[in-house]
Amino acid sequence: MLLQSGNFRLKGKKALLNQAEIPVITVMDVTETPRELPKKKQKIFFGGKRGYHTLKSQLVADKNTEEIICVCCGKARGHDFSLF
Repeated sequence: MLLQSGNFRLKGKKALLNQAEIPVITVMDVTETPRELPKKKQKIFFGGKRGYHTLKSQLVADKNTEEIICVCCGKARGHDFSLF
């Protein structure tokens, strides 16, 4: 019922870039979440810093309104800021 109301939907990347009011203060955090050993392309999901296979999740939020602007998931390899 709550999901059907549309209050829990996040805006897409295009909506964020076309947004008329750009948030002044944003907060961004990236975390690595462990995952099962993939059967194919293991090297992509191997996080060398942690030593196991992970997925990176990035969250961008507006500090004043505490509204989540976007969420993005990516491969473990690569810099935190290059996900979105």
